[in-house]
Amino acid sequence: MKNANFKLKMTTIVIGSGDAGFECVKKLKGTKGGVLWISKERYMTKKWLMSKLVVKSGGINGDKLIVDIPQYIEKNNMNVDFVIDEVKNIDTKKKDVAGKKKTYKYDKLIIATGSVPKMPCVEIADSDKITTFDTYGDFINAREKLKNAKKVAVVGAGPIGFELSLRLASRHEVSLVEHDNDVLMQMLINHPIYRHMVAKMLKLRGVKMHFSTQACSVREGNLLCRTLRGEEFLVGCDVVIFAAGVRQNVPVIDGEDFGRDRVLFCDDFGEAFVHERGGKRKKLNDVYAIGDATCYLTKKNYPASAGFAEKSAKVAAFNATYGNKKRIRYHPNIYYRFVDTILRRIIS
Repeated sequence: MKNANFKLKMTTIVIGSGDAGFECVKKLKGTKGGVLWISKERYMTKKWLMSKLVVKSGGINGDKLIVDIPQYIEKNNMNVDFVIDEVKNIDTKKKDVAGKKKTYKYDKLIIATGSVPKMPCVEIADSDKITTFDTYGDFINAREKLKNAKKVAVVGAGPIGFELSLRLASRHEVSLVEHDNDVLMQMLINHPIYRHMVAKMLKLRGVKMHFSTQACSVREGNLLCRTLRGEEFLVGCDVVIFAAGVRQNVPVIDGEDFGRDRVLFCDDFGEAFVHERGGKRKKLNDVYAIGDATCYLTKKNYPASAGFAEKSAKVAAFNATYGNKKRIRYHPNIYYRFVDTILRRIIS
């Protein structure tokens, strides 16, 4: 591999190797200048396939779910430098990306660091029954736990929880627990007809739905739940899968820690913004944000979706590197993407 300190005409750095980062680098591979791809992992996991394959009988070939990135780069003759490092800090004034191993200089930066699962505050007395559903390790763990399970509780009725419940219902007794008052509420908040449609699909598959309900504790083969009215009840389960949504996984930018109260936004061109403490919008020059590492300024929402990730990646890659050519916009249509990326996979 080339020396990452070698100064090219223009260096574009992509951080992250999820679906968005992967698609972005594929789009950038033929551009002028250099592309440096930084990832804390050697492998990319095809997360959008996990819900489908978790219920598949027999063994699963790992190649169906993971991609060895250095091998992929070599096989496809991509003019890309790949570095395994964990980015801890970004300085947009100095145009520095500080990793655990070293600091990298950029001219254009594309943040594709993805998201991490939200974990509800649940008392866990029997951790052997619990799994999340985000990484390849989670997938293997869930497959193993589901082998002899009869009853499954899914916590969270977002896109992942919805699809998991629908697929698992073909082999298991499934209970779906959601603190909101409907399925896919955050994704389809202004589209009650779509929510009614997906709830009907779950009902026809035999999924027991508990809305406006909080999962409280896991013990002795039961999930203790509490409604907003304070009523408590038990959901019998051999396995509990937490799919209670995701939050941005963004490194420190200009000294700001993007925890629960800070959000990285992007506009229709993929350009990154933050809201300063006083509420004023601040653009991060030469920085783009894609995938579920960002929220759209116009939508205040960015549901984790392979369709969103791929489209936003291509738009940002074009706009970051194509100079004076006319920039392209991406107007995310949430309910269209829902139909395209969720329902199409469900019936496959």
